[in-house]
Amino acid sequence: MKKILAIFISLILILGVVLAGFLLYQRISQLQPKPTEPEVFPNRLYFSEFKDRNDFKKWQIIDAESASNSPSDWQIVNEKLVQKSTIFKNEPFYQGTNLIFENGNDWSDYQVLFEFKPPTTGGVGFLVRYQDENNFYRIYLTCDKELGGPKISVDKIQNGNLKNLYQIQKCFQPNIENKIKIIINNNRINLYLNSDKITIYGQDKENLISKGSFGFMVNKMANVEFDNLEILDLSKNVKSGEGEVLSEKAAETEEEKLDEEIEKILKEIGID
Repeated sequence: MKKILAIFISLILILGVVLAGFLLYQRISQLQPKPTEPEVFPNRLYFSEFKDRNDFKKWQIIDAESASNSPSDWQIVNEKLVQKSTIFKNEPFYQGTNLIFENGNDWSDYQVLFEFKPPTTGGVGFLVRYQDENNFYRIYLTCDKELGGPKISVDKIQNGNLKNLYQIQKCFQPNIENKIKIIINNNRINLYLNSDKITIYGQDKENLISKGSFGFMVNKMANVEFDNLEILDLSKNVKSGEGEVLSEKAAETEEEKLDEEIEKILKEIGID
């Protein structure tokens, strides 16, 4: 009788382990993330990590006429876009060298994301709705006192004349990577510098420049670096590369939930 009871108890334990294993398998199957198709970014106008030197062919270099220390020296070095010259021109306003994306003439409302690593001296500009050398908007940043720094300004250059739309006494962080987000929408231009720590705003109320490309401007600033440039169309429902990061975080969360569920089941069947 005792042997039969022992066998019966053993069978119950075995069935319990099998059932627990089956329940664990079912729970894991339910929690496993379903295969997803590769991310598609229909709103992306342009993206570059500057790994491919051929990508540089999509850009046009325009140095200011009669600029000092010319020519400019734009290169791709160690997967960074770099300008190595101290080219500059201070009249009628701070200029130097422009690097313009060639295929953005029809862009109107868009967002620009990138990183840049500037030295202490000189100035750097981000050009939006660039039509030609005499018509565009510019966000200009400098920490250099000789150039009126520290300041960040939003300027409108139209028919070769500069009009300031907004200015603030702030500066980037020299010699480290700064994160930039620019939004141009209708007549408004916003700059977000380093995780929204600094936000500046400019509004153009007359003779709006409605379309144009994006570009970089460097004034008396050698060895400034740019990287991870992404330009997004704001006329559509925007989905950027930032969505990839969110997807990764979501996947990590699912894995954490899976681990917690497994631990819970193992505790329920007496296995630590």
